[in-house]
Amino acid sequence: MCDSTSAYASPILIVKKKTGDERMCVDYRGLNKVTIKFQVPVADEHKHKTAFVTPDGTYEFTKMPFGLVNGPAIFQRLINSVLGSLRFTVAMAYMDDVLIPSSSVEEGLANLEQILAVFRRANLKLNLKKCYFLYENIDYLGFQISAKGIRPGERKAKCVLQFPVPINVRGVRQFLGLTGFFRRFIKDYAKISKPLTKLLSKSSEWIWGNEQEAAFEKLKQELAGDNVLILYSHEDLMA
Repeated sequence: MCDSTSAYASPILIVKKKTGDERMCVDYRGLNKVTIKFQVPVADEHKHKTAFVTPDGTYEFTKMPFGLVNGPAIFQRLINSVLGSLRFTVAMAYMDDVLIPSSSVEEGLANLEQILAVFRRANLKLNLKKCYFLYENIDYLGFQISAKGIRPGERKAKCVLQFPVPINVRGVRQFLGLTGFFRRFIKDYAKISKPLTKLLSKSSEWIWGNEQEAAFEKLKQELAGDNVLILYSHEDLMA
């Protein structure tokens, strides 16, 4: 970052990380409303648009920050380009979450060496505090992945289990949004959630009765269970 005298001045806010540390975020909603997607490159002539105001003065970013509407797409293209032929064969990535699967320690170390090499050539730096090496279980994009299969991540599943009984349509929509994220783990999800989904219709009257309560609790019970998705194996099926 550097000092700025830009006419642009987006506000900032401080949010808590899951570790308890604080993160400064710039509210770029105003700029995003007038930004044409995929048309703003990281260039000197556009840096002044990222300016934000703090009690100590106004600053602007010299490198692309997260928060801009173009940021995620540009960063994803960068990661895809850096990984090149290693993408999907050695590693997979969603933004800065890079996953390097392996079936043995030796394979894991060999794959890791390849990924670190391409990152080094691209001059990309990693945050060691956010790196996990040779783990048998890992949380990735809201899911817990292991050799046994994929199951709902503990943090997101906990949000569902602790969700209060909805008192209006907005609450139902939020709950269905959370449970819908894990619908692949719940057999007959559409059938179970139907009493709740019906409440989202503008023509439906708000009624929270036994049917809705049962559906609400059933979805929670299903997510609290030991539901694991595994890879299809023709050999196991025939055994």
